[in-house]
Amino acid sequence: MKETPTIAVVMCTYNGERFLREQMDSILAQTYPIAEIIVQDDGSTDNTVNILRQYAERVPQMQIHVNEKNLGFNRNFHTACLRATADYIAISDQDDVWMPNKLERQIEAIGSCNICYSTHLRGRDMATAHTVAPRCNLEAMLFTGIAGHTMIARRDFIQRPESWTNDRIVYDWSLALNAYFFRQPNAIVRVDEPLNWHRSHDGEAALLQNIAVCGRQRKATWQPYAYGLRNYRALLRLCRLCLRHRGAIRGFFYPFIFAWHCSQFDME
Repeated sequence: MKETPTIAVVMCTYNGERFLREQMDSILAQTYPIAEIIVQDDGSTDNTVNILRQYAERVPQMQIHVNEKNLGFNRNFHTACLRATADYIAISDQDDVWMPNKLERQIEAIGSCNICYSTHLRGRDMATAHTVAPRCNLEAMLFTGIAGHTMIARRDFIQRPESWTNDRIVYDWSLALNAYFFRQPNAIVRVDEPLNWHRSHDGEAALLQNIAVCGRQRKATWQPYAYGLRNYRALLRLCRLCLRHRGAIRGFFYPFIFAWHCSQFDME
């Protein structure tokens, strides 16, 4: 008799008390059994850890780990994922809401792939949120990653040191790229239905990262051009590579064309 695959949910937290209970409740309401809930806090100064301990008192498979120093979200997720012992690891943000069948649908779909991800809802309110459906082919992943909070991954893949690049690029982009190259053609599969709501709010990590790069404007205008100067050399190398393999002027400008149509992240 085939054994049921086990799943560990790995969540990283940092000053997340505002929405944490709603996310925890949605995880505990999953239709698929969860073997481990591993939460690693990165030095919160609010009530986050106390809230987690309240849940741990009634959830026996839940572990709480508090970092001695702030690691940043890349290394926090990396080290937290190394704690899992289940067959699969589902990555969780602290401020989303999961649909009840998220894990069930993804474990049905993953097969022999390294990663299964899904489309997701994005917005400040679930009722008015729009659907985001990132592509997972190599051309798409040259310009953007796949949201970590939509992923479930094989533990043997996600715990490989080579699957992580630490602080060089964001962890979920690194995982997607390494999944693509580690095992083809069954590297990544997508479930074409929104399985979680990625909540937009002023304190989210992705927004704070954007502010650090582009200033406080909610929608960047001139900032990407100014701050992107340092990357133009790499961009031109990519343009020349595309020209060589795709030919014609359109080939040279293919990175610009694709990037224009690949804007999946909406601050609103």
